[in-house]
Amino acid sequence: MAKTISLRVILIGLVLAFVVQSLPAQEPTINTVVGGGFYSQNSQPTAFSVGIVSAVAVDSIGNLYIADITHGAVYSINASTGNPTVLVGNGTLGATVELTKPTGLAVDTNGNLFIADQGAGVVYRVSTSGGMPQVVAGCGTANNPKCSVFPNIGDGGPATAAYLQGPASVAVDRGGNLYIADNLACRIRKVSSVTGTINTVAGSNCGSSGDGDPATQAQLDHPSGVAVDSAGNIFIAQQFRVREVCASSAGPCGGAGYITTVAGGGTGRLGRRWPSYDGDPGSYGGYRA
Repeated sequence: MAKTISLRVILIGLVLAFVVQSLPAQEPTINTVVGGGFYSQNSQPTAFSVGIVSAVAVDSIGNLYIADITHGAVYSINASTGNPTVLVGNGTLGATVELTKPTGLAVDTNGNLFIADQGAGVVYRVSTSGGMPQVVAGCGTANNPKCSVFPNIGDGGPATAAYLQGPASVAVDRGGNLYIADNLACRIRKVSSVTGTINTVAGSNCGSSGDGDPATQAQLDHPSGVAVDSAGNIFIAQQFRVREVCASSAGPCGGAGYITTVAGGGTGRLGRRWPSYDGDPGSYGGYRA
């Protein structure tokens, strides 16, 4: 009897395994949620066409934000209705707010939106309470008198008086601190949510050396992206590699505040030129990983 039951269990298991393996695989699907035609501000998502999309972000309730560098605008897509609206730029929220080249977006835990305007050299915050976008980092162009108040491109002083040399990307940690990938300065800058003071947390000049050393002594090769995980580790996208700045000695960097490469590190020559944001293929003069 025991052998009969065991054989039945084995047979049932084999049949179930065969049935599961025979089921058709569920193919992932992709859908366009906004854009798809000539530029317009139609209230229907797929008729609301956009230009070159440089960044996206999602808040805690599912609202989608899109940066369009072609038209100097940031759009929001309502999570409930799916309808898009122009949130910042393109003549909205007053003529005094014009986005030159929005390339980075981030949303904090309170739903405030941060916009890196690489062309203007500033970072804006759009508050959930409404009102005009406010500059929270960057003094604008180098000839602005506010940019020369503090040495070392503003480290140690108010973030709004710091000189940002092409803020390409932004991120916000759980404490509300803002991180900026300062592309041409080859640094990652941090703005304290408590004091509003800015400091460099990674990078000293342009290059790729410094793994295993303090992050502020390392070189960064024109960082274009930055992210922060829940533990406070900072991840940096630069040319040909991804670097990590560890928040503690338990990480792979060799110590808290130290840096290491976690992905990439080769020449990046894959035989394909990477088009720049202005649509000129290969205008960066090289290949990209």
